[in-house]
Amino acid sequence: MKIRKLIQMMCIGALFILPIYSFANIAISTNEHTVFFGDSLADTGNYPEPFNVNAPSLMNFNLYVPITNPISVTDVNFKNFLTGSLGVPEEQGKINYQEKVKFSANWPLYLTYKLNGKSLITWYQQTKSAGNSDYNNINYAWASAIAGNDKGLIEPTGNCFHDNGTVFTGVCDVDTILQNRNQYLEHTKQDPNFDKNNHYTYSDTQIPDLGKQVSLYLDNGVINNTNLFIYIGANDIGHFLKTKILNVVLEPSFLFKKKLEKQMPLIANHVKEAINRLETAYQKTDGQNASFNIYILTLGHLSNLHQGYSYMHPNIFGRPTWLPIISPRIKKAINNAVDLYNQQLKALVASAHYPNVKILDSGQYLNQLANSDEYKDSIENGTVCVNESAYTTPTAAGTNNCRYKDKEGNIVTYFNWNNSHYTSAVNKQLADYLFSSLNK
Repeated sequence: MKIRKLIQMMCIGALFILPIYSFANIAISTNEHTVFFGDSLADTGNYPEPFNVNAPSLMNFNLYVPITNPISVTDVNFKNFLTGSLGVPEEQGKINYQEKVKFSANWPLYLTYKLNGKSLITWYQQTKSAGNSDYNNINYAWASAIAGNDKGLIEPTGNCFHDNGTVFTGVCDVDTILQNRNQYLEHTKQDPNFDKNNHYTYSDTQIPDLGKQVSLYLDNGVINNTNLFIYIGANDIGHFLKTKILNVVLEPSFLFKKKLEKQMPLIANHVKEAINRLETAYQKTDGQNASFNIYILTLGHLSNLHQGYSYMHPNIFGRPTWLPIISPRIKKAINNAVDLYNQQLKALVASAHYPNVKILDSGQYLNQLANSDEYKDSIENGTVCVNESAYTTPTAAGTNNCRYKDKEGNIVTYFNWNNSHYTSAVNKQLADYLFSSLNK
């Protein structure tokens, strides 16, 4: 009896010393595949990294795609997963003609690894291989992507847009998207300062909106036994707020809120259209016992991102300044926009009674993280990790992996990698939250 009890205690103790990803191949659902739609917070390589970039800055949002800080990976299994998903760092874009020596990993990569451990390739990788690649998971998200037209007009098969959210006129299909992506790479190959010289705007890059991403997926045929994730809306809200910032300052709060109450449903409706199309496509395969789940992620407050910080702290005499009356109003408007959008997402899913659709309240979780002792110092001070010198010189030693000492000497973590993207630590915590939420 004593021996049996001793063995039980040893088994229980072993569970607590296993590495965090030891259970990667134990799927939390019966679905074998993951598919992602969204913007730069979810993109794992559809938007191109520059072939080479000199003097990278805060504005080089695509310095690393996934857009988050590079990390050293010691876990062999996870490293193999990232290599299969992203390629080795040496094959990715260069910085000052130096090869990258680390990986960047965002929440779709962390989550996919925990769900089934099979490579997560991009739509670009799949298309480049002419569909011959053996894949379990695929990512259709693009940096700078929006949900759809800001006037609410819905193109049945989606549309392409510029980085600033304006419509890309002309043909938008697989061939033109690839052609313009390659054209950008060629520009950065010929001129390492191409991004800077063009004020970090790329007029020839086609960005598929959510509807177009869904079309690209459906054109390849529905994948059975799949979990589909949609994380979109931040760019739509950002473009809207940027053009209305004077309204926020000059108008009474209740008047501007009415504008938000009119605009946020238009953005959410693009998500609803995407859900409808996916639901319809899967229903057609019911006879083949198709299995799928669609997960809609809510947004965290954009005021916690550095871009939001810059709106709330306008530069006066060359330094960010908190204005007692104006800054709080801007923060309230930014948060109201996100809250109203999230409410719309929840309402549309609840009202439609989708049997295979679930809201994951990632926004609430991110807001809680932002207010935690681990991150609140970096948010209050508007700091960004990309400014660390180790990240502008890929082979530099001594990177602090986006951690620093606050005024009290406590070790804290950056919340922001750059203007509007999270550090790897936040991405990993978000993936852990989503993983646990899928089983509730």
